[in-house]
Amino acid sequence: MEAELNDVENAFVIDTTRVIFTGISGGGMGAHAVSKFFPSRVRAIVINTGMMEATFMTGGYPEGKIVVFLASPTDFRYAEMKRDRSFLEQHHWKSHWIEFAGGHTMAPAAVYEQAAEWLDENLR
Repeated sequence: MEAELNDVENAFVIDTTRVIFTGISGGGMGAHAVSKFFPSRVRAIVINTGMMEATFMTGGYPEGKIVVFLASPTDFRYAEMKRDRSFLEQHHWKSHWIEFAGGHTMAPAAVYEQAAEWLDENLR
């Protein structure tokens, strides 16, 4: 993942203080992984109906980043996402929780727009 980020940063003008990783389900777990293993490269993550691997909660975790959770109350990962939010807030992450109907699926475009607006205000 770090090699891919290097390629993107070499190909495009990137504000490295505003790098955000996002993913749905297992892709959300991947975004959590990048934030744990490459903390200097990630400022924020957006998790859509995904959870953090429990082993990530041991052995140190980066502090003071930003996370947006896109959660559906009928999703089977909902309780784990709440757990993850609590864990990250204990590590001084600023978090935003947006709920949508639909279960374990991609959030509607309007939900992503809400997330983008909140991130824009909070990444300054």
